[in-house]
Amino acid sequence: MIKIFTDSTCDMPKDLVEKNKIELLSLYINFGTETIKEMDISNEEFYKRIDKEDSLPTTSQPSIQEMTEKFEGFLKEGIDVIAVLISSGLSGTFSTANMVKEALLSEYPERNIEIIDSKSTSMQMGFAALIGAKSALENCDFKTSVEKIKSNIKSSRFLFTPHNMDYLKKGGRIGGAAALIGNILKINPVLTVGDDGVVEIVKKIRTKKKAVQGILDRFQEDVEKYGFGDAVVHHINTLEEAKVLAKKVEDIIKRPVRIADIGPVVGAHVGPGSVGIAYYTENEMR
Repeated sequence: MIKIFTDSTCDMPKDLVEKNKIELLSLYINFGTETIKEMDISNEEFYKRIDKEDSLPTTSQPSIQEMTEKFEGFLKEGIDVIAVLISSGLSGTFSTANMVKEALLSEYPERNIEIIDSKSTSMQMGFAALIGAKSALENCDFKTSVEKIKSNIKSSRFLFTPHNMDYLKKGGRIGGAAALIGNILKINPVLTVGDDGVVEIVKKIRTKKKAVQGILDRFQEDVEKYGFGDAVVHHINTLEEAKVLAKKVEDIIKRPVRIADIGPVVGAHVGPGSVGIAYYTENEMR
């Protein structure tokens, strides 16, 4: 038996988490000295609160104790663990999970634990965890489940455009000079989480409308070249824009697409008004 873990930055719709029996590790939001589990604050409450705060909140990873307790609960029952986690280039969660793995394997040497760096976040990561969970529910063996997850990571992409560069600058995800120039010139770049697991610019575009079209163009190009797997339209506090984008995605793939809002941890670094597509293809893109 295998239990699939991912973390709260997957932004996975709740029904998919429950249906596929996925376990979530929560990252944290820090408002000054107040620390809140990401899973304990609604997106609506979070974005209302940051409008009132003088400074942006910080984020932090799950504790060693929390990971240990969650993993060990399944290992004790003879269940192996696979964790698909936020990019090591964006968080220390992956590194901490590996420390926990080594400690637990010394106590449970007969069990298997695999910690996988998703090299991304949101539903690009979520899809990998979902593939792993479905594999586990189909009683695939440990090695096969790990291989399917890693193949999905090579088949996926997350393209998005922010409302402006302010949050990326303040969160240290993009250089101050690039953010300043971007805002002055009204640049709305198409961004992705690159192969090295950090945010990078795919294309610099002068308006948000053109940036969204740039996302759609790349999505269609990938689908035509590699085949379509699945997709989610993501947004941060801009549902109406997400609905418009979802309709355009549906026109390309000729099927319904889910809309999922992005949670506080990623939102704190990207900012309200952002919109994008997380997707994977039938064949590996990398």
